[in-house]
Amino acid sequence: MNAAVTDSEGSSVFGTGGRDDARKFARLPDPFPMYRGGQLHQAVVAYETWGKLNEARDNAILLFTGLSPSAHAASSPEDASQGWWEGMVGPGLAIDSNRYFVICVNSLGSCFGSTGAASINPATRAPYRLSFPELSVEDIARAGYETLRSLKIGRANTLNGPCWAVCPCWRLPRSFPVRLAG
Repeated sequence: MNAAVTDSEGSSVFGTGGRDDARKFARLPDPFPMYRGGQLHQAVVAYETWGKLNEARDNAILLFTGLSPSAHAASSPEDASQGWWEGMVGPGLAIDSNRYFVICVNSLGSCFGSTGAASINPATRAPYRLSFPELSVEDIARAGYETLRSLKIGRANTLNGPCWAVCPCWRLPRSFPVRLAG
């Protein structure tokens, strides 16, 4: 998937990546200004979810990936293939999908569905390649924040992620008005 993906109703959350693919896509604000300069148009973030959002909409865990993984952290009924954090995310596990609504966002700039250098630049109708704006942790954190906003979630219970993913977890609450439980 690339930034040219649209739906028929102009929704900020739409579609799946294809058959046996649990990815959904959140549209980022257009334009999406990048922290170190430049901007993206028609940008999207790929994400997957596990569990159910409660009525208060405050049981969400926003899970960031490391630098290279997709948003497929664990298997689900929509995609039974093993995820990269299979032993951590799911019913009764440390990140318990019976208790929490888990949202794993694929990093902006990735090749796994979120807008990145291989995506089509709508201005040129060719891949961004080297013209893709310089990406920062702040951009990845903001893309996670905008994914929460697109799902109408004003309060995340927890921010989490393996290895490098602690960087956007640290940056998001310092840069954007996301409220955390506690």
